[in-house]
Amino acid sequence: MNKILRFFFVALLGFIGTSVVFADDKTDELTWEGLGLGGTNSNYAPFEGISFNSPAIYAGTASSGTGKYIQLRSNKSDAGIVTTKSGGKLKSVTIAFNAGTTDRAIDIYGKNEPYEAGPDMYDADKKGELIGSIAANGESFTVTPEVSYKYVGMVAHSGAIYIDKITVVWEEPQGDVKTETVVELSGDYLTRFTPGKDGDETKLPTAVVKAGDVAVEGAAIKWSLKMGSNWIMGEEEPSIGDGKVYIPSGSSGDLTLTAKYDGDDTYEASAKSYTLKTYKGFINIQDVLEQFPQVGGDSWATKEAEWNKGYQASYWQVDMPEGSEPKGKEALVTYANGSYTYIKDDFGSLLLYGSGLGYKTGDKISGDLGNDQGFGGIYGTMKSYNGLLELAVNKEDVEFVVKSSGNPVEPKTIALKELNQTNMNEYLRIENAEFVAADGKNLTFKVGDETLAVYNQWNLKIDDEANGLKAGTKYDLEGMGCIYWKNQTLTNQLYLTKFEEKASGDTGIKSLKLTISHDGEVFTKTIPASGWQNVVIEGKTTSLKIMKAEVETSKPMKYIGFVGTMYDAEDGWQDDKEAWRTVDFQKQDNGTWVIDLGEGMELVESEWLIKNKTKTFEFFIYAEYEDGTPMRYNNGGEDKNYKVTFSTGGDDPNAIGNVNANDNANTKLYNLSGQPVTRTYRGIVIQNARKVLR
Repeated sequence: MNKILRFFFVALLGFIGTSVVFADDKTDELTWEGLGLGGTNSNYAPFEGISFNSPAIYAGTASSGTGKYIQLRSNKSDAGIVTTKSGGKLKSVTIAFNAGTTDRAIDIYGKNEPYEAGPDMYDADKKGELIGSIAANGESFTVTPEVSYKYVGMVAHSGAIYIDKITVVWEEPQGDVKTETVVELSGDYLTRFTPGKDGDETKLPTAVVKAGDVAVEGAAIKWSLKMGSNWIMGEEEPSIGDGKVYIPSGSSGDLTLTAKYDGDDTYEASAKSYTLKTYKGFINIQDVLEQFPQVGGDSWATKEAEWNKGYQASYWQVDMPEGSEPKGKEALVTYANGSYTYIKDDFGSLLLYGSGLGYKTGDKISGDLGNDQGFGGIYGTMKSYNGLLELAVNKEDVEFVVKSSGNPVEPKTIALKELNQTNMNEYLRIENAEFVAADGKNLTFKVGDETLAVYNQWNLKIDDEANGLKAGTKYDLEGMGCIYWKNQTLTNQLYLTKFEEKASGDTGIKSLKLTISHDGEVFTKTIPASGWQNVVIEGKTTSLKIMKAEVETSKPMKYIGFVGTMYDAEDGWQDDKEAWRTVDFQKQDNGTWVIDLGEGMELVESEWLIKNKTKTFEFFIYAEYEDGTPMRYNNGGEDKNYKVTFSTGGDDPNAIGNVNANDNANTKLYNLSGQPVTRTYRGIVIQNARKVLR
């Protein structure tokens, strides 16, 4: 039930220094030479049948790395040291770490049955009881078991560790030999717990003392708990009572729960421990982001070490309405590559860092297991890696299932100034980025006058002669938002996933849809790529308003403005009758940019329309992209903006009842005398055999 942990807990009853050795003690000193590891061979090699001063026989797999030390690791199933024959009663284990090991630990296990080989240390049923974990800090540390064990096993707690010497002390039995006992735990009990989600207490297992196959009658069990060094205190300390362990809200970390039998004149003492991993729970990504501080801000100096270490956390992705049953929701996998899996929900984005998770870009995943199985979570360590927030996970601790695959994943297009902590781990697009230079994986671009830092995290082929990056060329970039905190400097950057060379000329926009109110009647008009649309309003008009504008484009918009001029037979063009408004765009989920004018913007003054029953109103739309370039229609380079013409009719028999909806630049124009005119001509013209008011 114990799994390899990212953080260790300090040895039970450990002490600094060299263990005391009595006359009847036997001491084994394990070194790289004694285990036959070579000295310069970095490959891991198995060994067996190794003995020293005691009767103990040692076996396992280890390496000497590139130096003269014992190297173990935690991420392979063959790296560990065990005893296949007992050296007596285990008295102590002392570890002298090599100076190359810092911030790591070794786990020491014991049991009363022989080990077979190193892989036993990766089998919960074979590795025995955890005696303690010894942390590396440049000194020798000793761990001493509370109860009697005949065999010992050792394995790296997390990552690779380097050890100069392992000293194992065995005590030879003296006098009358007591009957050995073991404590067995039975029943269904939790080995991981999320306060709030799982309540605030959980049952302890039933503990039975046995001598061989027979239960020891009247054997009393005492339960105790020990908080690991990764324990984060909640409202109060955890406690044991009435066969349960109480875990206050806000707690996280490891609890070692031990059932101990003290023994008597006939029976040896024995104990059985298990680890209850406690997690701080989050029901959505917003909950996570809200408690993550501003990197480099005022509070970061006091929080940085804490976040670099991290804490155990679980993520559930559920709705928990008050008084109702929880309801599972889905998260979208926005990008997956190697150990990096990025997910997004309605509130934000999060990086799951762990290998072999099996998710693909476009998967929708959920902890709703269906078939009345309840909800699964994602368990891991919430931490900062150089300022970037991640949930570090192991595959076996991820319980989310794939609900659907192949879902569309669209990047969020942002301006360079928006690249910051608010969109870290989000799938982003930055356009018009000019490539400057590469320094290994570090790429430099410029957007306008600003510098953009890009990191080639997934080794895209940027130096390919035909399809790679070329200095001085502009690209549209896609990648995952990242922040990098190093040497007290914060860099906002992009983890590159894709780059496309920018097509020459302005890309323009695809379409513009207007929501219009005419005398209270609301209708919509889609403006084609030609950039021109005529709308005929029949009857007398007293009110003409623009309510909403929707622009379909991949480029982020900066503002939009409206300006109009009106014409009638009596007054001619009324250039002073302007309607002007600039409004910020809001991007929608479907990729369009939308402005909502609320109650609407009056395009035509009602008094003017009542006086003059026949009018034509030309309505121009001026807009600008975030990168400073103007919005143009028809994907052309000409400095043209979208234009809409509204024609209103009434009692005037000369009113223009229908206006040609296409102002193609190649169409010939004639005045009413049949003479050709240019496109700057104002008045009634013949176009495509029809009268058109310009």
